[in-house]
Amino acid sequence: GLCALSVASSATAADATTPGQPDARQIVALAPLFALVCAVWGSYLPHGGVSGIILGFGSVLLGISIDYAFHMQAAVKDAPGEAAGAANRIGRPLFAGATTTLATFSALLLSTTPIISRTAQFSLIGLAAALVYALVVLPLSLAKEAGSGKSAEPEHRARSVMRPGRGVWVALLLPLILFFVAAGNLRFDGDLRSLSAVSPQLAEDEAVFIRTWAENGENGERAFFAVKGRDEEEALQRAETLDTILGDARLGPRPDYILSPSLFLPSQKTRQERAEKWRDFWAERGPAMLPALEKAASASGFSNGAFAPFLRLMRESVDPSLEPPGAEVARRQLLSETSQGWRAYIFLPASYTPSKAVRERADELGAVYVRGSDFRENLSSALSADIGRVGLFALCLILPMVWLAMRSPRLTAAALFPTGMALAAMALFLALQPKGVNFFHAAGVPLVLGLSLDYGIFMVFAVGQEHEKSSRRAVFLCAASSCIGFGSLCFARHPALFSLGATVGVGLAAACAAALWILPSRLFAGKVENI
Repeated sequence: GLCALSVASSATAADATTPGQPDARQIVALAPLFALVCAVWGSYLPHGGVSGIILGFGSVLLGISIDYAFHMQAAVKDAPGEAAGAANRIGRPLFAGATTTLATFSALLLSTTPIISRTAQFSLIGLAAALVYALVVLPLSLAKEAGSGKSAEPEHRARSVMRPGRGVWVALLLPLILFFVAAGNLRFDGDLRSLSAVSPQLAEDEAVFIRTWAENGENGERAFFAVKGRDEEEALQRAETLDTILGDARLGPRPDYILSPSLFLPSQKTRQERAEKWRDFWAERGPAMLPALEKAASASGFSNGAFAPFLRLMRESVDPSLEPPGAEVARRQLLSETSQGWRAYIFLPASYTPSKAVRERADELGAVYVRGSDFRENLSSALSADIGRVGLFALCLILPMVWLAMRSPRLTAAALFPTGMALAAMALFLALQPKGVNFFHAAGVPLVLGLSLDYGIFMVFAVGQEHEKSSRRAVFLCAASSCIGFGSLCFARHPALFSLGATVGVGLAAACAAALWILPSRLFAGKVENI
């Protein structure tokens, strides 16, 4: 949806600002389509398929790809007879902005969450294809469409740009301080249920169910041990062993209840042992019990031989292969088959905490203890560690790239200023979230980092130049299309989509305002510098 919206908005702008070139809109609009096809095939070939989540997120992300094409189209439009010179002029900031965006997404490859690393791979392929299209295919197509006839060789010489004043350091430092203060107060939400879209009726029914069945204030939660086995029989045997361990008071406090598959579906080994014990018991006690049974039957008015079928059944061998009633229900609810074997699940009260001795015995059986609160805490810690590791790696890649593009400390600081404002705005927004930061909040951060860097780099190269007006218009239209697309997600009822749209919308709005209005009018001293 966002990809189509970005294409439509940017293509409409291209058509409106390029009279006499009816095909320019179509040429620009092909950029995200080319990028999307490359990304899909680039992800499909090594993995044999593309997840719907990755495709959906990647399609939203590839709305960025038309920005590169639009910047190139705006530059060629300003110099219809000098397509090569225009392409050379815009090529350097376009390449610098795109490579910093690619570096930001490459940092996501370090994520320990497979869906995030796969999404990063998908996005990198698509954005790289969009960059090639904008730098190679688009200039030739637009030049031919404009009728330039010939393309002069581009001049490779030093570029003159306006030099920022010393206040740029203060301007960059203030939002970074605000970012670190707000980031220190962030809380991470590891509860995946907060990302689910639940209808009011379903939420009410769930609340009634919890009030009816929850015990001891557990709010409907349970803890469980997952016991692995190579086959169903081994999983059942290990579950029975763990039942014995849990019930041994010498190893620690016993749980209030145990819901185990052994209650409904004992292992075949256990059924065999029980059958043998019954045969031994009947062989030892049966003959002595028969006279007493016959006497009691006669006294109670039963006819002779009334209990003969029962006695005949007791003498027969019990078949241990027969499964007890309820076995299939237990198999569906308390057992599961995976690619690595079988798992048996033993459910316990959420308030139960295994002792060290129980955990050691469970580890020997290959059993894993899972509790909702522990899982959420571990997930929150993993999310926090992921963001820190990915963010640090992204900075280590981005800062040298921006320095190489700017070749000046002050210009580098000026280019990073919109990014600093975006980070501060997002950190404040996320710190105000009542439930904390979730996966989709975090997924919006690299999107904003890549785009805000583009805005800063383009404006640093454009301030004081003859093409400043067209560059400002291009940056504004790109930012507006992205803000509208992501902002529309704020109206979604699904919490995950709302989280992504709101985070990106806040960050892009702050970056756009900083790049278009604060950066050109407040931070430049009017001096010229060659880079």
